[in-house]
Amino acid sequence: MELLNDMALFVEVAQIRSFRGAAEATGIPNSTLSRRINALEKAIGLRLLHRTTRKVELTEAGQLYYERCKRIVDEARIIVPFEPVDTLILGISASVSPLHRI
Repeated sequence: MELLNDMALFVEVAQIRSFRGAAEATGIPNSTLSRRINALEKAIGLRLLHRTTRKVELTEAGQLYYERCKRIVDEARIIVPFEPVDTLILGISASVSPLHRI
């Protein structure tokens, strides 16, 4: 489940192209989001994002991984029925991140 959580966070960062924006959208701290994306990159052995102080861009591998992750995350949200707000959502407390409810 942790991998699916990290994939959902990666999709947010990839879509918004900003750690700060994705952190605001998900309601989790920027440092936690960055740490989770770093862990994801390490787990799969690929650099997904090119980070500068001004912007975040997908690497070639990141673009391919994003397309696959988006499909998987979208499917997970369809397959798993919505839970009450006080339950865990993709491993992130719903009170913190209602956007990741699956």
